[in-house]
Amino acid sequence: MKALKLMVFLFIGAALCIGLVACSNNSIVGTWEAKVEVMETTGTIEFKENGEFVSLSYDLGGEEKRAEGTYKIDGNKLTIVPGGYDLEEAVFEIDKDKLTLTFEKRADERATMMEFTRK
Repeated sequence: MKALKLMVFLFIGAALCIGLVACSNNSIVGTWEAKVEVMETTGTIEFKENGEFVSLSYDLGGEEKRAEGTYKIDGNKLTIVPGGYDLEEAVFEIDKDKLTLTFEKRADERATMMEFTRK
């Protein structure tokens, strides 16, 4: 009887631990939305489990811009390789449903930091 109680206790404990890990989704996988209030526009980026991403954004005229490629994660470093564009490297941080990307090297006038909300 004691063994059965111990097994039930361990099973419940394991189930609670698995549930807590599942609820604390610190994975970059999923769809994230950015709102750029200055330009009154939005964009999304979806990081897929297979290491691919799809990004949709809109220019000031409302025209859709789409980029697809691959990404890799090493610790808190994100490397994005969009098809037809230069490689991008950023440090990322996830806090609940907020993703912050801080890009390391950008010679042009694009933002060096971007914030996204999980969709």
